Amino acid sequence: MNIADVILILFIGFGLIIGLLRKWWRLLIGLVVFSIVICAYLYLGPVDYFSNFIRYDLLNWLVENNFMQPIVINLEEQFGVTLRIETVQEAFLLLQNFDIDPKTIVATADVFCKMIAIIIGLPVIILASFIISTVLYWLILRWIMPKILRKGIIPMLFGGVLGAVGYGIIGLIIICSVYSPVYGLEKNIINPLLDSNSELYKAVVNLFGSGSLDNVTSMLNTVSGYIKNLNPIADSSFLCKPLINLLDSMGLDPFYIISTTSNDGEKMSFIETFDNFLKDVSNAVIEKSGSVAGA
Repeated sequence: MNIADVILILFIGFGLIIGLLRKWWRLLIGLVVFSIVICAYLYLGPVDYFSNFIRYDLLNWLVENNFMQPIVINLEEQFGVTLRIETVQEAFLLLQNFDIDPKTIVATADVFCKMIAIIIGLPVIILASFIISTVLYWLILRWIMPKILRKGIIPMLFGGVLGAVGYGIIGLIIICSVYSPVYGLEKNIINPLLDSNSELYKAVVNLFGSGSLDNVTSMLNTVSGYIKNLNPIADSSFLCKPLINLLDSMGLDPFYIISTTSNDGEKMSFIETFDNFLKDVSNAVIEKSGSVAGA
């Protein structure tokens, strides 16, 4: 059992308690409303609208409303130019200067902004779902549902089962969303930096000196250990992994909650996109180190 399993068990336990307290009919309407609202947010346009605002307009809005200063990078001495970054996508596209594939950069900017839009929108969705489900219950279900279905041990037990399942699925989606970026970080950055024989380790030492790595090695080891224990599809997971495989076989892979579509029509999950992005960043650092050494 790893950390991902423990977190999932906590979600299931919390759902069980909530279900026992609220009973099945109140919990059912709450989960149905939440599912409808979150699906509408994800698939009917709102998340794309807000992610595009974050991607193209957020930085200018923050500057215009005095929440931040304009982002200006002075490279006059090195390249004779001064860069002004006005969008999140422009910040990502600067990495083209390191020969990173623009397709990878644009796809990563897309899923990154979608992730931010979901993080910002989720508390609003939870609050809206709670209000809507409560109103529907008091206006409709409470008056038409027979007392035998509302009171007693049976409604409580049904509520507990429903809560455990519903909150378990929500927990699994959250675990996969959190693990998606750290998977690529561990695979392409942390593990190579902990291996003195890796090309990335040699490149960083060549560019910045061995002291720059010695100062963070202990922290990287700790972070790597946590990430390995957070892996929901590791062999050490006895609960998350089989559930993810089951959902995947049903066409409901939770890793694809945050995804993008490439120019050739291929759908890519956040975990795949960010992994490819960090792989290109790592290769760019290695190539830059080689050019510095050659000079």
